[in-house]
Amino acid sequence: LTLDMRWRQDLSGSNNNQSRFFITESPPDLTTYSDYESLPEGSLIISVGRNGSDDPLEITTPFSSSFQEINSEYFDFSSPFDLDLSLRIDSSYSTSTLRASIHDSNISLPLSDNLIFTPPDNWQPKCIGFEAKCTSSNTDAFSWALLNLQNIWTPLPSHKIISHAALDSISVEIAWNRLPPNGISGPINAVSVPPPTSSPHLSIFSHLDQMQDGISSPLRISVGEMDTVLSMVWTDNEKVAFRELTITELFVDATPSLGLPEVEWMEVLNTTDRIININDWGLIAESVNSTTEINRPLLPSDGWNGLIAPHERFLICTSPYTESNSIFDHGYYAQASGFSSLSDNGMTLTLLRPDGTLIDQITYERSWWHDESLAARSTNKVHPLGCGLAENWRPSYSSIGATPWESSALENSPQLSISPLVISPHFRNLHRVEFTFSPSLDPISTVHALVSQENNAIELRFENPYWVMDRLTPLTVGKPLQIIIEGGQLCSNGYNINGVLDGWIPSRSPRWNDLVISEFLTNPAPDSPWDEWVEIANISGETLDLEGLSLNSGTFIPEITLRADSFLVLSPDNFISWSPLSANAGIITLTVNSNKIDVVNYTKCFHDNGDKADGGFSLERRNLNTQSNDPDNWASGVGSMGGSPGKEREISSTPESEVAIQDTTVIWGEFEGKIAWNSTFAMDSSVLNKLNWSPQIEWSFLKNDLQIAISSIDINTLFNQFGDENDELKLECFSWKTISDTSSSFLNQNLNSWRIERPTESSSLSFRLNEFLGEPALGEGKFIEIGNIRDEISSTDGLIISTDAEPQPNDWTEFTDVNWWVPKNGFLAVAECPNWILNSNEKSIIVKGDIPSLTKGRTLQLTSYMFNEVDSVRITEYEKGVSKARLDLYRSLWVNTPLIVGGSSPGRINYSSLIPLNLEHSALKDSPLTISPKTINLNSISNHRWAQIEWTPPEDTGVWSIGIKVLTQNGNCIATLTESEEIETCGVWIFEGLDNEGRSIYPGTYIVVLEGENIKSEEVMGRKTKVILRGLIHVTAM
Repeated sequence: LTLDMRWRQDLSGSNNNQSRFFITESPPDLTTYSDYESLPEGSLIISVGRNGSDDPLEITTPFSSSFQEINSEYFDFSSPFDLDLSLRIDSSYSTSTLRASIHDSNISLPLSDNLIFTPPDNWQPKCIGFEAKCTSSNTDAFSWALLNLQNIWTPLPSHKIISHAALDSISVEIAWNRLPPNGISGPINAVSVPPPTSSPHLSIFSHLDQMQDGISSPLRISVGEMDTVLSMVWTDNEKVAFRELTITELFVDATPSLGLPEVEWMEVLNTTDRIININDWGLIAESVNSTTEINRPLLPSDGWNGLIAPHERFLICTSPYTESNSIFDHGYYAQASGFSSLSDNGMTLTLLRPDGTLIDQITYERSWWHDESLAARSTNKVHPLGCGLAENWRPSYSSIGATPWESSALENSPQLSISPLVISPHFRNLHRVEFTFSPSLDPISTVHALVSQENNAIELRFENPYWVMDRLTPLTVGKPLQIIIEGGQLCSNGYNINGVLDGWIPSRSPRWNDLVISEFLTNPAPDSPWDEWVEIANISGETLDLEGLSLNSGTFIPEITLRADSFLVLSPDNFISWSPLSANAGIITLTVNSNKIDVVNYTKCFHDNGDKADGGFSLERRNLNTQSNDPDNWASGVGSMGGSPGKEREISSTPESEVAIQDTTVIWGEFEGKIAWNSTFAMDSSVLNKLNWSPQIEWSFLKNDLQIAISSIDINTLFNQFGDENDELKLECFSWKTISDTSSSFLNQNLNSWRIERPTESSSLSFRLNEFLGEPALGEGKFIEIGNIRDEISSTDGLIISTDAEPQPNDWTEFTDVNWWVPKNGFLAVAECPNWILNSNEKSIIVKGDIPSLTKGRTLQLTSYMFNEVDSVRITEYEKGVSKARLDLYRSLWVNTPLIVGGSSPGRINYSSLIPLNLEHSALKDSPLTISPKTINLNSISNHRWAQIEWTPPEDTGVWSIGIKVLTQNGNCIATLTESEEIETCGVWIFEGLDNEGRSIYPGTYIVVLEGENIKSEEVMGRKTKVILRGLIHVTAM
């Protein structure tokens, strides 16, 4: 019986996978079959895995305690292997010959050749079986295949040579399909060397004629009927020189769009006239910023022996290279252990000889594809013998996007360059100068630089992308210098090139704030003559070297210098890659050689108003010496097209410094459990320092908003640790410093102090709509103002707003992101950009927030998700630039804000509120404005043609200066009864229905406004107590 089968099993780890093969005279009884004992007597059983991964092959029979174990020093039975089984049977004994071979190989080795068991009389095997028991999750744990079965005894196959290789320049190794035959004869002088015991299928010959490196030599082998000539190749890897193997093509996207296989690869060319053996070579493939270097061994794949012929190419792939309809000539390829991808964003690739010597290296980046799609095509080396810098690489123009194993159409023989060498020196410090050259020089060049009036040239060293001059003596500065460059070799062809630069004046690189962003355009109008641009100014007082300048992620093309007090416009036209600017808000970062020089964190609120922010106007820095993030330091651009790029203007040599301020309009609130404050001004970051506060609290700006800060300590902890017996928290800031103030924070000692109370809970809606401006005049912004109707501090927590008809839950928006604490009977205005709001004063409290549509016909609604109450107002006709204001917080009577106060009064006590201002004297509440009668009739026979207006100041408050005006509901003043009349007791005034010209007014409802200032309070308290009282009077002519 001759049997040939394949047997594979997973024995890794603790997986007790078991399998066995058996030969019997009759099949097992499947109805009772359960274990080994169920096989018929006289069966031959070969099993693996009964005792784990170290278990050998075991040969036994049923009902027998004896067995034979077969261990092999040649094979690992836990890996795929072939098992050939041959049985010879007679009446008295049975022998077996077991041979095993590596998967997909013709090499076969003996495992056993001896008596294995004594069969029963007349034993005639007729049944062959295979069974497996899997205890792991590996679904590919077993495989078995019967390849050949013959019922006669057949001899072992004839001897065949499987492979041959040179061990050194005088020794070769020949691998046979089984133990080598006797009587092998080789060259006359050859000496046969015994093979190692672990490789009995080898023949080794030494003392051959000296073989030449990389050149094929014939070797004649004779044995029996075999007489053949082998082509032997010996390679000396230590003689492979720099770039004799060179990387010539990169394909870095595993999902190409032109039908190529989904595998990433790099192509390597043998540039020599000899064969090179890449076995045991290494590859380092790391990201550009990686600090680790892993030498990954190259593994020839798909049956390749690793020999690459002269001027031939092979690929190093991240995975096996599959067949493709686009590639018909499939060449050799290798893989590298652990090498799984080529990054789209760039890597450093290094080829190493077996001894670790660097043979080729490139550092590629996306720019090597020159705006072509990485998924569509490769990038190729133009001159294979040239250097690996970016200048020598171009994207493939093949119809399929790449040319693996072939030279590209871009490849050509290097031509002698006749272009002069352009020398660009960059002064870093007195002892270091960095050069760039165009065209590029090969990094292996030995380049020397000689500076005028110096006797000795200095050798430069290459630090990509610069050639560096390190000087022992300081460089002469302040006068023109001549630089001579010698010894350069062109990257493209290796030809020598020299150059001279005359009149170079060393200019240093910019440092922080040497260059400032002076003007920029992020939102061009449709008819604008220009696209986005950023203007920079040199305020350093000296010429600066702009080499290495970048804006955000874009890179500046020219290598130029910028004179002191000069301007330069940066745009897509002079950038290799332009990083688009966000139209309404973003960050512009100016860097030189990765060092930050200036940063602007801008928003649309930097503009003068919403009309200019909508597009077409640049933002211009008012003072180049003050902070870039101060909104007050920016204004909308001027000029016929909304900007003045590149227009030189005077640069102030002395920075402006504002006087430290006493902030009276800070509003406090809560954000995510922390206390927050909002200032009218953009604040300096020194204000955040805990050493600037008592108690010491560290602060941070909210989302880069320089007007809102959040504490590092939660509210409950602050009040528990530092609150007084009245549950009030006193905070002091030793220097409340704006971003525009350049003086030292701790030298100002400008003390600001606040006493903070937490809001109290309410059982109903605490706020009412009080004023809104929906159609601002040119230069104004929209706003919505609410009033706190409680005599307690109230939080905006839960407030939501909408102008949608019958709004659904998703139609409401939060009134503010921060839950602001509005003082009792106080007001709070919300605007998209508070700095666009006109008619504000030192008492106005305006915070940032989203404003819903305020167009005519909508209904403005305010509510809270905590309550069912809704306060609303129908938006009717607007007078441009005039807000709608509530006459009384407790009634829905809305009027136009009086024009005498500018048509609006955002965030402060206004003419439409009945609540007095500065109620230090509770007696003011008991001093109402009396109008009698409420209606007057201008008919000549009426007995009510006039009205008496009366007001009595509180007792013991001294002299009051009184002004009384009569206003229309549009806010126009038609009559002034008094402007500054002084009273101490009751004051009475008469209104007869006449305007300031003595003419009868039209019938309608008018507003009487009394303004009073207490003179005594100024003398006692240092500030005046004011009162504003209102009332209505109706005029008829019936």
